[in-house]
Amino acid sequence: MWADNKLTTVVPFGELDDGSDIKKDWNWAAADRLATWLKQAGFKETGGATLGVRYGKTIGDKEEIVDIYYPDLFNSVADYSHYNNFQTAVSEHEVVIYLGHSVLGTGSAYDQVNYPDSYQIMFIGGCLGWEYYVCPVLKGKGGDWNKVDAVTSIVENLYTEMNPATGAFLAKLFYGFEHNDNSSWQEIMAAINNKLGHAHFGVSGARGNCFSPDGRNLCGEAPTNAKHHESTQAVDIPDNKPEGVSSTINVTDSLAIGTLMLNLDISHTYVGDLKITLTLGGVTQVVRDQVGGSQDDIAGAFPIDAFKGKDASGDWVLGVIDVAAQDTGKLNTWSIDIVGQ
Repeated sequence: MWADNKLTTVVPFGELDDGSDIKKDWNWAAADRLATWLKQAGFKETGGATLGVRYGKTIGDKEEIVDIYYPDLFNSVADYSHYNNFQTAVSEHEVVIYLGHSVLGTGSAYDQVNYPDSYQIMFIGGCLGWEYYVCPVLKGKGGDWNKVDAVTSIVENLYTEMNPATGAFLAKLFYGFEHNDNSSWQEIMAAINNKLGHAHFGVSGARGNCFSPDGRNLCGEAPTNAKHHESTQAVDIPDNKPEGVSSTINVTDSLAIGTLMLNLDISHTYVGDLKITLTLGGVTQVVRDQVGGSQDDIAGAFPIDAFKGKDASGDWVLGVIDVAAQDTGKLNTWSIDIVGQ
């Protein structure tokens, strides 16, 4: 993607409120907020964009470009009057981040657009983007996952999640660009999901993802060095106690860890109270730290990278601490899925 030492990104903000004054739309203000974040990260408005407002940043011999399209340029994937603007976005950029309504999958922009032959990342911020738009994107790329990765949500999104998800994604992507490709899809998705406090976003077409949009296993047989370990003993999480609660899974398999996924099922009436850690042999990764606010419950999978290359055998300790009073909960079940190197 960045063989030319340039990373080009575009963020089209769709119209969300359907009001008469587009400049009072929620996403108009959201576009302004993203512009502010870019400036705080050292980007400067540079000019030179075919459409929208361009922000640029130079790190050594590397150039980072983010073009922001406000909702008047492309207000949804069914905005046929501004379809050519979406074509410009896709034609001119390596990363396309659409933040707007999915219009229940009826928008045909991803079907009709002509895709470049080069590799791209499509970040589809609309609700249920996995069900609606991954297949058209893959088809547009000739069915070749080597030419595209698609970041999507499997459920409905809150307006308020779009900018945080984009910020976490771009921060990790730019870090990898600046540091010799040292940012994996696992790390990028963990950053997004940890920022939002849930695991609703995923990436399709990443090299480690074996499943196609139509459910076919693209990797053949399941790996023989994959191990699943779980704890099904439910424990109460003490309210506002610094010691919290811990649960242990003893792993006897001696296996060098390649990838690891932590699966959580926690009932709680205010998940923003919780700090969750996973520990093995003196190494600890913070999985969540007081994120998610007033949302109920945690149920999902979280990529864990602190133990890569280490021996999987030993006591895995999950720690859950409730740092505030009133709301309570229970650790129902948890498990780890390990694939060896």
